[in-house]
Amino acid sequence: MSGYQLNPASISTNVFPMLAVATDIKEEVVRESGLDASKVRELNKLSAEKLHLDEVAAVAVRTEAARKAATENLSLSETRQSVSALFKTHHAGGSSVRTPSQRAIKNLQAITVEDWQADEIKAFQQALKAKLVELEQIAKAKGRFTLRFIE
Repeated sequence: MSGYQLNPASISTNVFPMLAVATDIKEEVVRESGLDASKVRELNKLSAEKLHLDEVAAVAVRTEAARKAATENLSLSETRQSVSALFKTHHAGGSSVRTPSQRAIKNLQAITVEDWQADEIKAFQQALKAKLVELEQIAKAKGRFTLRFIE
C-alpha cells in the first residue's frame, strides 16, 4: 500500500456532495470538459426550485452555464458571479413565484394525471377534498368567502 489514506472529513466535504450533482451536469459537461468539483458544486445550485423554473428549463440553464464555465475557462469566482447573475435574471424576469401559496398553485397546475392509475386518482381526489375542507374552514374563520366543491 502506498501509505495514502482518505480523510473521512475530506470525503464528506468533497466526494459526497459530488454524488448529489444533477445528472445533466455530470453527463453533459463534467465528462466532456472535466470541470473541477468546486465549479460543479456551484453550478449545481441552479436547481429548478431555486430558479423558479420547471425541470426542463432548469436543465437548459444549468447546461448552458456549465458549458460557458468550461469553454470560457471561468475561475471559481467568475462561475459564482455567473450563477448569481442567473438567479437575479430569473427572479427579475417575472416568472418567479415568490410565496408558498403561489408555488403550490403552480405545482398543482403542472401536474399531469393522464397516466395515473384509478387508485392514484382516487387518493389524489381524497387529498384534494381534505385540503378544500381545510381551506373552507380557514376562509370561514377569516370571514372572507366560502368555497364550494362538487362531490
